[in-house]
Amino acid sequence: MKLHLTAVFLCVAAWIACLSATSGPTSSCCLMVTDTRVHPKNIVDYKLQTSGLCPVQAVVLQTRKGKVICSEPEKEWVKRAMQKVDKEKARRKKAATCKLTKKMKTLIAVFLCLAALLLFTGLGQATGPVASCCLKTTKTRVNVTLLSRYYMQKSGMCPVEAVVFTTMKGITICSSPTSLWAKKAMAHLNAKGRTYPTTAITTPGPTTEDLPLTQNSTDKAV
Repeated sequence: MKLHLTAVFLCVAAWIACLSATSGPTSSCCLMVTDTRVHPKNIVDYKLQTSGLCPVQAVVLQTRKGKVICSEPEKEWVKRAMQKVDKEKARRKKAATCKLTKKMKTLIAVFLCLAALLLFTGLGQATGPVASCCLKTTKTRVNVTLLSRYYMQKSGMCPVEAVVFTTMKGITICSSPTSLWAKKAMAHLNAKGRTYPTTAITTPGPTTEDLPLTQNSTDKAV
């Protein structure tokens, strides 16, 4: 008799172990369905209970207050409640997706800005600052003692050949290399060692075109 009871006990234990290994921990089951009815707006979640491990087939509804209602799947109000829960879950999922998409767009925009900044920084380090060019020459003349330096602009990267003078006040004068005044001014500055042999890489200052100067042969104080 004792041997028989031991065998039954072992069989039951093995069956429970098999259920735990294959299906995981068993959830609570509705043993029966009820006629309890609530408004669908008070239902926050549900799950379908099949009649495999549980005794009946049912829809397990969860209310806002945490109560559980076991209802028949074919009830119309139960179907409406499930549809309401499904719509809310879809809406929350869509909102979460949109929020994630906005974050991704923001991160992408920040990344592109950083990449552009690094690119331009690299270009600046590789090529140096951009040279300012005289687009045309003028006949403006000033007293050569008011000039601080000059450099020769070649017609490679710039549109014209010119002598670019800078006055004591930082004003730029673009003159023709063949101008007698330009030659005189260069000779004056050469004597003082204030010259650059070729096109200089500079930060452009104001030019004579920005000032109300008349173009004539008399000397002007700039």
